[in-house]
Amino acid sequence: MPRKKSTLFIVTSGLLFLCLTAVTPALAATKERVLYNFCKAQLCPDGSNPVSSLVFDAGGNLYGTAVYGGNSNCVRGCGTVFELARVNGKWAYKVLHHFENNGKDGYYPAGNLIFDAAGNLYGTTAQGGTSR
Repeated sequence: MPRKKSTLFIVTSGLLFLCLTAVTPALAATKERVLYNFCKAQLCPDGSNPVSSLVFDAGGNLYGTAVYGGNSNCVRGCGTVFELARVNGKWAYKVLHHFENNGKDGYYPAGNLIFDAAGNLYGTTAQGGTSR
């Protein structure tokens, strides 16, 4: 009886090895592609230092935040919310919101954005905002 179990294990292991060796070259061939180059300075109108993950909407557009840049009333800029949309086969960048350090919505966006069931976009900031 133990011999059948060990044979089954060897066959299963062999099949798993074959599957992994067939899939690995396909994964290795996947290449990363830059969709947008943020400026390197911290005070950029389009934002700088995007550190959170991107989130897709139902249409395949990407949304994210940049901690700095945008409005200049913060030392390094107060941050932005941006969209990357597919237009004619290319990715187009658009700032959706510039944060201000005297704004009620906060500044220095932190964390990942999320969509609710109605398609509204939500996120958090590290500073500012109302404290209700």
